[in-house]
Amino acid sequence: MARIFSVWLAMLALWLASPAWAVDAKDAVGGMFAASDGMGEVRLWWFPPVGRWPAGGWRLLDSSGGQVLVDRIVPGEAEALAAVSQKDAEGVRQLQDVLAKASKPEDVNLVYGLLGARAMADWPYARALGLGWVLPHVAPGKRAYRVIGLDRNAKPVNVSFTSSPVDGTVASPLAAAPLELKALAQGGGVALYWSPAHVDRNLPVIAYVVERDGVLITPKPLVRGLRWNVLQPALVDRNAPLENELTYRVFAVDALGRRSEPASVKLFAADLKALEPPFEFNAAADRDEVTLRWKGSGNPHTTGYVVERAYLYDGPYETLTPQGLRADVARHIDRNLRPGTAYYYRLRAMGPRGDLGTPSRAVMVQTAGRQAPPAVSGLKAEVGRTRVHLAWEPVSAAVAGYFIERRGDGEDQWLRLNGRVRPEPFYDDYYGPGRSGAFSYRIVAVGYDNQESRPGRDVTATLPDTVPPPAPRITSIDGSNGKVTLGFAPAGREEDVEQFLVLRSLSARERGLVLGDPLPQKARSFEDSSVEAGKVYWYQLVALDKSGNRSDPGSAVAVRVGNQEIPTARRPEVARVAEPFPHALVRFSAPPAGLGVVIQFRTAASDAWIVLAGPAAEGGEATHANLPRGRSEYRAVYQAVNGVQGKPSEAVEIAQP
Repeated sequence: MARIFSVWLAMLALWLASPAWAVDAKDAVGGMFAASDGMGEVRLWWFPPVGRWPAGGWRLLDSSGGQVLVDRIVPGEAEALAAVSQKDAEGVRQLQDVLAKASKPEDVNLVYGLLGARAMADWPYARALGLGWVLPHVAPGKRAYRVIGLDRNAKPVNVSFTSSPVDGTVASPLAAAPLELKALAQGGGVALYWSPAHVDRNLPVIAYVVERDGVLITPKPLVRGLRWNVLQPALVDRNAPLENELTYRVFAVDALGRRSEPASVKLFAADLKALEPPFEFNAAADRDEVTLRWKGSGNPHTTGYVVERAYLYDGPYETLTPQGLRADVARHIDRNLRPGTAYYYRLRAMGPRGDLGTPSRAVMVQTAGRQAPPAVSGLKAEVGRTRVHLAWEPVSAAVAGYFIERRGDGEDQWLRLNGRVRPEPFYDDYYGPGRSGAFSYRIVAVGYDNQESRPGRDVTATLPDTVPPPAPRITSIDGSNGKVTLGFAPAGREEDVEQFLVLRSLSARERGLVLGDPLPQKARSFEDSSVEAGKVYWYQLVALDKSGNRSDPGSAVAVRVGNQEIPTARRPEVARVAEPFPHALVRFSAPPAGLGVVIQFRTAASDAWIVLAGPAAEGGEATHANLPRGRSEYRAVYQAVNGVQGKPSEAVEIAQP
């Protein structure tokens, strides 16, 4: 069904013309409209909301009394189809099932824009679609009308609309006149701009007719919809009689075909195309004279042409034919010119009031000199990191400037670097970072007659190596035993790397700091022992080549440092001292580097070990006062900075009587 629907949308676009006035999907909520001609005839229009086009047509009722006026109104009734074209009739016959399934916004825009606006502006088409009905001989008095959607079995569905009350003996008000009408002459016609008329929700206006000097120029109403881009012309009158004063009147047309009061505008329609320069304009030089040729436009309002000349493309230009040339003249010869000089010519068309149009494209021509300039000598090249500075000796002859040409390693063709000649005897060739190899340069002198000298002797400039090596990668990482061990490898060729730098940080967002000295080319591992157990460290590697170019840092890899292996603590020395008060004196040795020593004791009254001193990073003594009676034991334990402890020493026992 989606494929069928897409085909029908394409056909609709061809049948119904451009959908520039299409309704937005958010506005396609459906509705019903009623209009009276004041003589007892009431016309009704309606349109369903998005995706709710009933498959079985509509039922028309008198809303106030509920009386069924028409039991079933369906698209494609024979009488209604007879009033439309054969092409429209064929489309309506096959459209009902497709429209019942329209729900996607992009489809709805096209369906509602094409069908909705067309139905409101074309009464026969609305009838053919089953979206309109005429009630003749309606009795006096205001009445509202209602339509109910039907399914295939003629059963009501949950789609209905009610019109505003309308009196068949009182004509519906005329539409408001269009707003902000203005007319502008443009190439090939007159552009008319206006804003939509005031919207009457009971009887909206979507069509307009236009008159020029009292003559209708829109045989059929111009469908513009409820709104449009007012900065674009609503209509372009391409048959306007130009070079005349014209009066335009624009009428809004309602659904009954009635015109509003007109909006009027008057202008003098100048023929702007009469001021357009000839498209075919060329020049040819023959020693000291130039022959200009062009093809006239044939516009009857073009009265002649003016020739202008300058020494520069951007001017200033002088007028060579102040009185102008006749419109039937297609050639002009400019004599007594200086050989070897470049001249720029352009042409302007002249209108019936002596006004000049925009100039044509400028054509450049040079009169020929006697000989070419001498070859350039003394070329030197100074190589920098991002540019090559070229300098050479000026040639002895008068020249317009120089062309600079370059050729790379292994290339056969010379590339011209400047599009326009350079008057100064120097040039900077910015080659940018990331280039390497060598360039050859040569200079060509150019005379004022555009003759070129033989290329001068070329010089070669070898570019410095500024291409960084690719970023190395970390292949393995281990944080056990209180240190970090990295394995890594270069990303490209090994010979492109001379050294490696190891970067370390405490988070992924920090810029890494370089650890130690650069690692040699053959290095594939690195050990970092300046770490603390329990902390997380981020590592990256940077490669250096022989020219000192640094790669970008490689991908960061994180590791948490584990504890180093904690040895069994040395047994402390314990002595019971009676004076000046009974106490125990515990002497202990310094622990290994990076560890602390903790002294613990327990008494006969408890099996729990209690911390007496520590952790201490150095050896020393600890005093245990208030010795309890009976047996006491003492031992040492090594402890890491994160609180992890190793195996305790053997316990030393003393007794207090």
